[in-house]
Amino acid sequence: MTSRSKTLDTLRQKLQRDSGTPLPSVQDVAGVRFEGEMSLDEQDAVAHAIAGMYGQDPSSVKDMRAQPHSGYRAVHVWLRLPARVEVQVRTHMQGAWANVYEAAADVFGRDIRYRVRPDDPVQRNIVDSLQSLSVVATAKMEEERNSKARELLRLQEYADAGSPIFDKQVRDRLEAEWKRGRTSENEFRDALRKLHDQFRTMQGGPVTVSGFVIEYYRPTGVHRVHEFPGAEGYRDAMRYRLQLEGERTDSDWEIVSLNSSSLEALKSTHSRYFAVEDERQSA
Repeated sequence: MTSRSKTLDTLRQKLQRDSGTPLPSVQDVAGVRFEGEMSLDEQDAVAHAIAGMYGQDPSSVKDMRAQPHSGYRAVHVWLRLPARVEVQVRTHMQGAWANVYEAAADVFGRDIRYRVRPDDPVQRNIVDSLQSLSVVATAKMEEERNSKARELLRLQEYADAGSPIFDKQVRDRLEAEWKRGRTSENEFRDALRKLHDQFRTMQGGPVTVSGFVIEYYRPTGVHRVHEFPGAEGYRDAMRYRLQLEGERTDSDWEIVSLNSSSLEALKSTHSRYFAVEDERQSA
């Protein structure tokens, strides 16, 4: 859990962006962030519990998952106390994505948080892809988690009641699926953390991004790197990765496509692929 109050500069910028909002109506003069590993149902429960704790009407809970703002998904609680306070309730997945997008905003401009797309086509494609990571990939994983959590809860209720509907084999299957889902979530969060670090390395200079495809042989660490420079590099890299995957006959070969400002930055953010000397091929 973290908290902050707006500085005079950020408050001034907010009023300038939305000149129709008077100062007394600014909701997030002070803010608190509650973030944890939880399902969508648990996120709702936490938000409504916070609202009830402070005697707030259910309308104070603002669901930003159905209609994300520039990809941002969360549930906010607007507390009308002596001072207006906004409580941001985020799942661990939503928080990981938000950290990446904040880092990207420091590179591409803070306005990308307010539905402004960069003029540069490469940067615009990256921002669009980041938003898709939230509203498509992350949302799907969270919906699957929520569905499995509901099924497991329902089975536990049957078991506690001694109901003949309870089936241990079904529960074992659901628990195995649950564990696989958590593994996928952890891998996804690791990828987001690496992406966050990559954006941090881009700060302080002009941004040029290339697409890369890495062919990595797990048993030995041998790998080949293919670079695709230019505005369409990330698309070319994705197409080439799909081509290689279609041709792959040995599952020990891992094939990934990545975007990076340079090979050196890629080696820093994805060091596990570079334990031995690489074979670099520019497309």
